[in-house]
Amino acid sequence: MLSFFAQAQTNAIHHMDVFIQTHFTQINQGDTAITTEVQKEPQMFIELSDTNDITSFTVKLGSTSGGNDIIDKTFTFNEEGEFQDGTSYSRDGIYVRLYLGKYATLPNYYAQVRATVGGSQQSAVTFSGQ
Repeated sequence: MLSFFAQAQTNAIHHMDVFIQTHFTQINQGDTAITTEVQKEPQMFIELSDTNDITSFTVKLGSTSGGNDIIDKTFTFNEEGEFQDGTSYSRDGIYVRLYLGKYATLPNYYAQVRATVGGSQQSAVTFSGQ
């Protein structure tokens, strides 16, 4: 008798949330005029179930489900830091924090992240917000 055991691959991403940080910057426009610039900064927080063999995270943020009109970027797992495009990536054990740039407006948005593990891209973990 032969028996086969198949184990479904567990997604490396256990949980993902997106928060929007609002930044206010006052700009002097002469002696008495001051304007306030408002920027929205989406921040993605990821909890991993496992860090083995992860090579990257592909992040999409769009105004439609599955869209990428706001950002479409791949972050390399072992390359933390701040990047010239205004994004940043940091990791502490199984916790990942991604700052996805600053925008003057941010409509309703849909976010997704996929981990690439062992050369294969896993299923997307999604989030929608406004």
